[in-house]
Amino acid sequence: MFEDLFKYQEKDVELLKLENELKSSAEYKAYKSNYIQFMESKKQIEKLEADAAGIQAGQKRLDEINANVDKLLASLNEIESVLKNVDEIEDMNELDYYQERMQKILDELATYEKEMKSVDSKIVDINKKYADAVKSYKESAKAGKAATVAYKSVQEKFSARESEYKTELEGLRAELVSKYPTIMAVYDRLRKEKKLPAVVEYNNGFCGGCGMEVSQGTVGKLKASGEFAECQHCYRIMVVK
Repeated sequence: MFEDLFKYQEKDVELLKLENELKSSAEYKAYKSNYIQFMESKKQIEKLEADAAGIQAGQKRLDEINANVDKLLASLNEIESVLKNVDEIEDMNELDYYQERMQKILDELATYEKEMKSVDSKIVDINKKYADAVKSYKESAKAGKAATVAYKSVQEKFSARESEYKTELEGLRAELVSKYPTIMAVYDRLRKEKKLPAVVEYNNGFCGGCGMEVSQGTVGKLKASGEFAECQHCYRIMVVK
């Protein structure tokens, strides 16, 4: 019993090994690495381009600050001109007024200086990150082209062998699905998880896949040839030939 199912699985295991062989090749790893770097750089560029509005707003704020600074400096020059002739000022309250106004202007200038440094720093930071992201994008794109060519060359060789396996498996599958619908449903789920072999022999109280002892209830389903049950540990299908 189940010889046809094991024959199918044996061929499918060979196909899985072939798939893993391709994925473990140096060409695939280089291709995958460059692709990831390329996509990360692209995502970073898109984010920074979205931040361009922030750069524009920052630049606009710098222009506003510069305009205000020019006005304050003009006022400061006026006050300094007055204070140069301090001997002509008779009212001490007037002198205090000019001194207080001068100090207020100096305080405002100090505040603007801090804000200008902060805004300018943000603009410089975004521009640098953008330049770095573009550089990384170009480098990964260039390296990616070479890696893709190398990977496609190796992939073509694997594809020919893969096609042979799949053609043979397709020829067997229809009959198996009709003959063992429940088993094949579980098999397909385990195959997606690359958990092969999915069908194993029951081994006198133990699962032939994970080696764990199975429950008495499961044992009760596996008394005669042609019967099957799912292992409660690894979820593989155990069969009695």
